[in-house]
Amino acid sequence: MKPLIQRTAVFMMSCVLLLSLAGCGEPDLSPVSASEPASSASSSRPVSSEPLPEYPSSEEELDTAPSSKLEELVSSIQETNQSSKEASSEASSSEPASAPASSQESSSETSSAPASSEELPPPSSSEPEVSSEVSSEPSEPEELPEPDAHEMKAVWLSFLEFQAFKGSSESGFQSKIDTIFDTIQAKGLNTVIVQVRPHGDSFYPSAYYPWSKCISGTMGAAVDYDPLEMMVEAAHRRGLQIHAWINPYRTMTDEEFATVDSSYPVKEWYEAPNREDYMVKVGTDSRWWLQPGNPEVQQLIINGAVEIAKNYSVDGIHLDDYFYGTQVSAYGDSPAQAKENTSALVRGLYSGIKSVNSRVQFGISPAGGIAKNGLPSSDQGYLSTDLARWCSEPGYLDYVMPQIYWEYNHATQPFLSTMTKWSELVTAPGVQLYIGLAPYKLSAGEIEAQVEDIAANASVSGYCLFRYDHIGGLSLE
Repeated sequence: MKPLIQRTAVFMMSCVLLLSLAGCGEPDLSPVSASEPASSASSSRPVSSEPLPEYPSSEEELDTAPSSKLEELVSSIQETNQSSKEASSEASSSEPASAPASSQESSSETSSAPASSEELPPPSSSEPEVSSEVSSEPSEPEELPEPDAHEMKAVWLSFLEFQAFKGSSESGFQSKIDTIFDTIQAKGLNTVIVQVRPHGDSFYPSAYYPWSKCISGTMGAAVDYDPLEMMVEAAHRRGLQIHAWINPYRTMTDEEFATVDSSYPVKEWYEAPNREDYMVKVGTDSRWWLQPGNPEVQQLIINGAVEIAKNYSVDGIHLDDYFYGTQVSAYGDSPAQAKENTSALVRGLYSGIKSVNSRVQFGISPAGGIAKNGLPSSDQGYLSTDLARWCSEPGYLDYVMPQIYWEYNHATQPFLSTMTKWSELVTAPGVQLYIGLAPYKLSAGEIEAQVEDIAANASVSGYCLFRYDHIGGLSLE
């Protein structure tokens, strides 16, 4: 018996010695200045903007980190997570383990600190890398079911609806969301596409973007709860899917930038002497628009989407029809370069999202017009999309949702033939076709008839209504 004990002791001591020699290095959290060029190896700093499908013009507008603050942000994240781990350890000694949280836990303290996440795996070398800067072990989102092929019956919930939410308390926000989601459920809809980044801002605590004034009432001012977490939970409790809707390039006005802390990339870029490398003014628009061809800008947008997919149990991430905001010459780009810039962003978003949660769907709702040559109108204009490519090749989209906002008898874009042309464009395996509809401008009878025609079309998998405030008079069941 003694030889056995001795051999066991020798084996255990050897294991201890081997483990002590195999140390793990600390992650590289060194800051990168916004003025430094982005590279595949050094774009991991937190980088700190979004519109709607074809706003009615009368409603279109209702009324960002220098790197020096990065260490402070990282320290805050690490302290918060250490406290959470200790609290979790104490609780686990007296309570059974619970299911993973659907997203970050809400805090009773005002939280302007960025949301944390585990280190993100890098995407392929041909795309902008997903930042690993935010890496402090958040609660894992609940596992989503496999995406099903049921008919999507969706509605957009835009920042215009959120004007009524400004300055809401947690209970006030919950009450408003419950009312909205109850209505959506009662209408027989099964999906809500909720805007969480209309103007380079955020409806949740983010490492990359400042708080939205649609939540707190002031751009950059935090609230002491997590609106996105609350919306995800409220949707899933009712059996609704929820897609997080972001606008990639549109940001803030000068007045809004004035209240944003300089710890966010968009504010850092706004204050930079080479601002035009990062953002431009578009015509008479009072908002600044990010430069689509800047690799740091692309990385910021990808990091922000990955942050959502990593930390929240959303069913999808969604872009609308806003890409380039005006003629590409205003950005210093050629038409060919602009189109490639947009495709690079879409590829990067798709691969970044899939790298952290393959179940999260990624889709785009472009302008719905089809030109005489049979190609999407936005592929040939300043928007600089390449939908013909994205809908026919893998690696770009899970779904496309063209905004076919016209009547049956429209002179150039009649509803049925336009829908048919889109169905002919969508040939990539696994890419679903949904149709965006416009109850804000068409009669209830016309929308209801379009919904019936969509249901009868085997090539189309569902629809989405723009927007929540305009669905009251519809009979959809």
